Amino acid sequence: MAAAVQPLDTATGANEMLSLESDLQDAVLDIDTPEWPGAETRDDDTDETGVLAKRATIIYFKNIPIPQSTVGGATPAPVELRGVRVDFLMARRKVREGRRIVLKPYCKSVRITNQGVKRRVTGIEIGTAGTRVTGKPFFEKIMPRNDAYVVNVAPDLILFRLTVAAAPPRGQ
Repeated sequence: MAAAVQPLDTATGANEMLSLESDLQDAVLDIDTPEWPGAETRDDDTDETGVLAKRATIIYFKNIPIPQSTVGGATPAPVELRGVRVDFLMARRKVREGRRIVLKPYCKSVRITNQGVKRRVTGIEIGTAGTRVTGKPFFEKIMPRNDAYVVNVAPDLILFRLTVAAAPPRGQ
């Protein structure tokens, strides 16, 4: 004899289902983090080269808008990320406005200066005035301390991502 499946009472069944779901959600939120076995340091793990080789690389990034004009001819404020400073080098170009030709400031290039320890620095195009968005790096260097580079930017670039990470160890 086969057992027949009975439909749930609408209000009672719905309340039981809701209470079960909320109990599950509460249980998921109240889970304590277990102790990880083997988290203690061992003597063979503490040598200097092992610690450096096992350290994870942390990458910092910041989306930086390219200034399209200046107010009163003043230079735009520099942007800094983890000891890497970006200065905007402005120039003027002739632009036709109606019947007149006027000089408008634009960002011709950027100066990237590493004021901290040796780092890997990358500038990646992520936004342009047209439809071209490449995502390709226009600047990628391993920069020692107090090193500076001047990099020309594309005329239609309006936004780029600056990434800063620790330089890889020698030989890698």
